[in-house]
Amino acid sequence: MFPFSKRYHSDDDGQLARKLEEQERELMQNQEREDFKRLQSLHGFDQGRNMNRQSDATLFQSVQRGNMSAVDYHEKRIMLKMSEKIGVDDGSSATRGAAQTNMIISDIFNLFCKQI
Repeated sequence: MFPFSKRYHSDDDGQLARKLEEQERELMQNQEREDFKRLQSLHGFDQGRNMNRQSDATLFQSVQRGNMSAVDYHEKRIMLKMSEKIGVDDGSSATRGAAQTNMIISDIFNLFCKQI
């Protein structure tokens, strides 16, 4: 063995570790980007559409289906624009009581399965 081989190998190991760490970080970032794009596509935010355009389209579809009046549509749009400008979520899009409902349904399902 060469007298400098121990130092040389430790320097190589450090460089290799940094290189592997960098490659792993790049792979994770690429995976996160792909996952994000997939989620955007799944929820209709792909093809250059942003959340504002998507929410406007959803509100308009509600009017077309008769689920919302034109007045309600315009009021809702104004409220969304105001909350976006202020930066405060009014919570109107949240599903209230979903967790509790899921627990009740789960309990009923479990009781049903026990009876079978």
